[in-house]
Amino acid sequence: MKGKALVLMLIFLIFAGCKELGVVEEGKSPVQSSDVVERTYNYRIKMAISYIESNNFKKALLEAFRAQEVKETPEVYNIIGLAYMGLGEFEKAKKAFLKALQLDKNFSEAWTNLSAYYIAKGKWKEAVEACQNALKNKFYTRPEVAFTNMAKAYLMLGKEKEAVKYFVKALRYNTYYVPAYESLIGYYISKDDIAKARAYLEDAKALDLKSPGIMFYDALFKMRDGDIKQARTIMTKIVQNYPLSLWAKKARSYLETMR
Repeated sequence: MKGKALVLMLIFLIFAGCKELGVVEEGKSPVQSSDVVERTYNYRIKMAISYIESNNFKKALLEAFRAQEVKETPEVYNIIGLAYMGLGEFEKAKKAFLKALQLDKNFSEAWTNLSAYYIAKGKWKEAVEACQNALKNKFYTRPEVAFTNMAKAYLMLGKEKEAVKYFVKALRYNTYYVPAYESLIGYYISKDDIAKARAYLEDAKALDLKSPGIMFYDALFKMRDGDIKQARTIMTKIVQNYPLSLWAKKARSYLETMR
């Protein structure tokens, strides 16, 4: 009995010492130190982002949920929204972006991603407004994304001059921003302004920018110049390396015509 009482006394003293140090709160289980919480949160966020970049949206969502359990931030809700967008769960994505903005109305990444949601739903005016809200934050580090989304929305609204203006502005902020090049090349091809389309393509190639879109337009110009063999080779690489992309779908259509 004495031994049992001694053990109980030691447990009590350890528990009391932990409370004194702030490790245990009364009525609660032991909690992690703020440093451990931060490391765990950052690890989960990093993993979620890496999964999004590799188009593994289901795993990205799971990692974001784990990060959310550790700490609720605008960042984690923004990532949840991106994962839902990738999974085609657009309304859940919108809800997550709005939650991020509820926590921080100046969180530009969420505004920009909300604009992408509006573009996907064909709500062009709402997309422009979301981009404008993103750009109000002078500390926003990726304005080229908002400028490009705004340009896409303006293009659908029939405001072509405004669209071109913001595509070009995106490139001024980030000379290496591939989506702006792809959009400008596609726009000028649609207007049959081949000289300008080719100029933007050559600029992108000179910067050694690689994307399925740049490759696709390069193949189109190879076809236009009569180099069918090289065009076929590039189209085939797009299908092999980016099989789930819209560019691969377009490339397959052209490959059918080349047979």
